[in-house]
Amino acid sequence: MDLPTRPEVATVLRRLNNGEQTRQSASAWACGWLVGDSRISDLVVWEALELLGAADLVNTDRPFLYDVEDFQDCLSTLSTPV
Repeated sequence: MDLPTRPEVATVLRRLNNGEQTRQSASAWACGWLVGDSRISDLVVWEALELLGAADLVNTDRPFLYDVEDFQDCLSTLSTPV
């Protein structure tokens, strides 16, 4: 299986923001890469996967640890040139 690319991770983030993908499924997808593959050398992709891996974590003062703005910021970072 090929490693996730910036465009693939961005697609998951966009789908999450648009309500086309659940937080749980985005987290499960990302955690599969975080736990199972240490070959990811693009730090931006790795950090985005970490964010997605925690997408379904709840927080004490709001529904989730991360919100749409966090995902939007991550999308902006993913679109910067390598």
